[in-house]
Amino acid sequence: MKTACCIMALALFQYALVSNLCACSGNPKSQPTKTDDKDYEIKKAQLIKEHLRIIRDKKLLEMNMEKALEAIGILEVFEATEAIPDLVEILDFTLIEKRTIFGESYPAAKALKSFGKPAADAIVKALAEKDRSPKYIRIALSTLTDLNGSRQKVKVLLNEEIKKEKDMKKIQRLKDVEATIKGS
Repeated sequence: MKTACCIMALALFQYALVSNLCACSGNPKSQPTKTDDKDYEIKKAQLIKEHLRIIRDKKLLEMNMEKALEAIGILEVFEATEAIPDLVEILDFTLIEKRTIFGESYPAAKALKSFGKPAADAIVKALAEKDRSPKYIRIALSTLTDLNGSRQKVKVLLNEEIKKEKDMKKIQRLKDVEATIKGS
């Protein structure tokens, strides 16, 4: 728990460094200039790209969990919507199997909760695209429930996707996930 808190603090510190646009003027109350905005966007894009590379590298993800947690935290803090598909793919990535706090056990799931509907849509799409492990489905459903407010709303979301989908394999996968909700 202490390690996770320290790493999140580091991620927030990095965010503060990049987003502190007024520091260069010496007056904390001054407004950022167009140059400051441009520098901020460039630095932000570089950080996002660097941290996306980390979560896309499965070996690095498994070998350096602190770096992985930092990367996920940075992507969450910067609200990097381009990271949603990558975070969905590592939804079941865990730091320690037997943690009691869900968000700390599954940092990608925690991060996705901050993205709202785009994250929910991406999770449903991922559930339809290919067969997933029971663990992945459990974490996906928990994340969807947090994003939508209730299991009933998750069922509605899945049913809407089933009605739109034309591929029978995808429909069956979504129905299997829906059956998991009914069985719980």
